[in-house]
Amino acid sequence: MPQHEAPLQSHRHRGLDDAARLVAQADEVKYWEHRHQLARRVLERSAGPQIPRSRDDDSAANPIDAFIAQRLKQRGVQPAPLVDDYSFLRRVTLDTIGVVPSLEEIRRFLDDSPEVRRANVIDRLLNDPGWADHWVGYWQDVLAENPGLLKPKLNNTGPFRFWIYESFRDNKAFDRFVTELVLMGGSKHGGGPAGFGMATQMQLEDYGFCKKGEGGDYVSSGAMRLGGERPNNTSGGHLCEGYTHGINMVIENVRQLRHDVDDSCPLGPDGKRQHTFDYAEGGCRQVPGVELTANLGWGTPGIGSAMVMARGG
Repeated sequence: MPQHEAPLQSHRHRGLDDAARLVAQADEVKYWEHRHQLARRVLERSAGPQIPRSRDDDSAANPIDAFIAQRLKQRGVQPAPLVDDYSFLRRVTLDTIGVVPSLEEIRRFLDDSPEVRRANVIDRLLNDPGWADHWVGYWQDVLAENPGLLKPKLNNTGPFRFWIYESFRDNKAFDRFVTELVLMGGSKHGGGPAGFGMATQMQLEDYGFCKKGEGGDYVSSGAMRLGGERPNNTSGGHLCEGYTHGINMVIENVRQLRHDVDDSCPLGPDGKRQHTFDYAEGGCRQVPGVELTANLGWGTPGIGSAMVMARGG
C-alpha cells in the first residue's frame, strides 16, 4: 500500500468503528435521548438564570463569558485582553488535541474570515480524533486507571481506556458517562465499567462462593453487604472492581480480625471497642465474630492470587 493511503485507510476504519458502535448501542442511545428530552422539558418550564448585563463590557462572546465577566468585576479583576489569532490557534490546539497546529491548519485557519475563523477551528478540533486521544490520559489519571503509574503491563486497563476514548468519540453525555461509572452501567462487552461488574461475578464463581452462572444472583442477594453472609470490601473502597488490592485493604482485614476496625465506636471499660453493628453511613463496619478474611487479586485465571488470614488465639 502506498504510504499516502495509510492515513486514509485508518480514517476509514475509524469511521466504520464509530458507525458500528453506534448501531450496537442504539437502545442505550435511545434511552438516554428520552431522559434528556424529559430533562429539557423540566428546564423549559423553569426560569433560567438571569444573564448579567454590563454596559462597559463588550468582551462576552456568550452567556458563560457574561457570568465570568461579572465575577471578575465583583472581585476588581481586569480581564486580560483577547489574544491575537496566532496565539489563540496555538493555545486552543494544544488544549484540545495536545499538539501545536500544523502548517496546513494555520493556512486553513487564516483562510477563514476573521468573524468565524475561531469558531470554525474549535468545531474542527472537537471533531478531530486527537481530541479523544489527548484527554483519555487525563481521565485515566482522574479515575486512577492509568497503567503507566504502577503497572505498565496491566492487561485489564486497555479495554477501560478504550471505553473512555470511545465515550469521547461518541460525544457521550456527561451524565451518562458518570452513571455508567458509578452504577457499572452500559455494555459489559465494550470494556466499560460494566465489565468490572462481570469480572466480580466471575471471580466469586471461580473461588466457589457461588455456583457457575449464579454470580449475579449472589451479588444481588445482599450477601456481600455489611450485615450479609459474607461481607466484601468493608471499608467501602473498590466496590466496582473485580479484585481487592492495596495495602489499605490488607490493613482493613487485619483490623477486622482484631475486632477493632471502627474508630467511631467508643471504647468500653475493658479497653475494647463497643460495636453497634448498625452499619450506618460513617459508623460501625465491624463484622461480628469474624475469624477468617481474604484479600483477592484479579488475574488470569481469576483465582491467580489471594491472601487468606485467620484470627490468632
